[in-house]
Amino acid sequence: MNQTQAPSTAAEAPPAPIERREDAKPRQRKSKRKTYLVLGAAALLVAVWLLRPGRGGTAPGADLTPTTVTRGDVQSLISSSGTVKPIEQYDVVSLVSGEILADYLTVGDEVSKDQLLYVLDSENVENNIRKAELALQQQELSYQRVQESVGNLTVGMPISGTLTALYVKEGDSVNTGAKICDIVDQDRLTVKLPFHESDAANLFVGQPALVYLEDSGEQCQGSVTERPSGSTVTAAGNIVTHVTLSFDNPGAVIEGSSATAIVGDYACAGAGRVEFGRTETVTAKSAGEVTGLGKVQGDRVSAGEVLLSLDNRSLLLDSQSGALSLEDRRLSLNDSYRILDNYNLKSPINGTVISKSYKAGDKLDANRTTLAVVADMSRLIFTMNIDELDVKNLREGQQVQVTADAMEGVTFTGLIDSIGIIGSGGAGVTYYPVDVIIAQYEGLLPGMNVNADIVIDQARDVLRLPVAAVSRGDVVLISQEEADRLGAAYPAADDAAGNGAQQGGAAGNGAQPGDTPGNGAQQGSAAGNGAQPGDTSGNAAPQGGSPNGRTQQGGTAGGRVQTGGLSTFAVQAPGTLVERAGNPEGYVWLKVETGLADDNFIEIRAGLDEGATVYIQPTAVGAGNFFMGGMPGGNVRTTVTRGG
Repeated sequence: MNQTQAPSTAAEAPPAPIERREDAKPRQRKSKRKTYLVLGAAALLVAVWLLRPGRGGTAPGADLTPTTVTRGDVQSLISSSGTVKPIEQYDVVSLVSGEILADYLTVGDEVSKDQLLYVLDSENVENNIRKAELALQQQELSYQRVQESVGNLTVGMPISGTLTALYVKEGDSVNTGAKICDIVDQDRLTVKLPFHESDAANLFVGQPALVYLEDSGEQCQGSVTERPSGSTVTAAGNIVTHVTLSFDNPGAVIEGSSATAIVGDYACAGAGRVEFGRTETVTAKSAGEVTGLGKVQGDRVSAGEVLLSLDNRSLLLDSQSGALSLEDRRLSLNDSYRILDNYNLKSPINGTVISKSYKAGDKLDANRTTLAVVADMSRLIFTMNIDELDVKNLREGQQVQVTADAMEGVTFTGLIDSIGIIGSGGAGVTYYPVDVIIAQYEGLLPGMNVNADIVIDQARDVLRLPVAAVSRGDVVLISQEEADRLGAAYPAADDAAGNGAQQGGAAGNGAQPGDTPGNGAQQGSAAGNGAQPGDTSGNAAPQGGSPNGRTQQGGTAGGRVQTGGLSTFAVQAPGTLVERAGNPEGYVWLKVETGLADDNFIEIRAGLDEGATVYIQPTAVGAGNFFMGGMPGGNVRTTVTRGG
């Protein structure tokens, strides 16, 4: 039959709780390392030494702090801080000196990109620009003349016709104005015929004409190409106007042939002499040596055909030099324009004027001077520096809860915009920059300090206890009455008879919780003496022994083996009573199953129900999370809990 544990003596102190099992869910590491890890570990060792058997301790049940199992949330967070600033911010900087003639902004104004903000006195610069423009025009004219000369090195035919004369040969050097060739257009003939003045008045350019060649008797279709407005008097006393007609050469018609014509209803008043349509003399427009001449006198040429080229290397060099000089003038003028832009300061972005340092009438020196600051206030941004162990838990777009000391009770929502891949730090810890953007930030101002929490794990609406209420091994201290109400189970014995036989002990004498002290034979002792490995004398345990779980080698009562004053516990199911030395009279240790933990609370998954009362020993209250709270370690994240 299971029995309750016997009360401890006043000389025995409550055990020093140590770290929870490895199978308990680990506490997450804080991005800012706590400096009191070493202090917590030191406090644990001191407490274990002070509370070991044989030393005085807390009186049974004295100064226990009751707490209740509640329902609420437990959150594990990564926390950091930073200073908010606009998503974009630019200084309006003057690169030139001079007097400010006008300003068009005040603090708080909304401005657009390229909006004019300041005008500085630019008279000297404008004069320099005018000079640069004139110099460029002069250089353009000079370059144009050189390019025309270069173009004239290629000699082309102005008309189609026959080379009636060729004045140069391959390799000749010619000067500007020298004759190159004569070209006669023999395919098109003209004749100038007299018409009576009254008849000529009815003729017009382009009018069809019928031309009669008197030498051959042929008729040719032609047209009026010229009708002067003046008239002359012939030797016969007739007043006539000489009209020019044009027609195609039907064959071997030569200059000087006689012809007459009828235009419409009007006949000419006399014959005229036929002439070739056009004769051109081609001259050199640039000096040079003749190259590429492939024609001889008498050859036919077409309009635009290249007859020859002139080689003039000096002129080509002048052309290249002129091109460079022209480009230099253009660059110089562009520089002047850019300098002028510096006298008209514009907004670099769409944004808000958040500061203004200069106004109209102020004078600026030659240093880079910030006249105003324009910021994109559509969103705010700040940077968190996250520990290398935590940054892997973050992702872009993840929500961030942001608070500010200047706005107590107000929480803003941010989103992770970017996670840096280049870390910095020292002393074995690397931190990575994480940029967080706040879109809705009413009340926050640039430069305010903010605190940020990122939830990386959470348990909602769960049973929970203060961290200090759970000791190492996931056990809690409750009253015997609470244990009975919860229906707590006692640890089972290992032998077939249920007696927990122990190595070296008398058969059937296994210790049970609640047995009278001294029972249960132990290694190296007479039956019932309870000698313990690790005692300095090697003798039997003191009279009265340690109740509620004698320190036995190989025994299973309470699931505990004690060696040298330290305890380890076998794995037990939640809701099972755990035998432990030094619990106050009327109180027992109960095994529970824990889950997520933070700085304040730990999740209780099994072993307790809502409203159950658990007691915290004085050492746990004093040591906080590091002593009775399962020693989560010095890197637990800053956490927030919500709920009842």
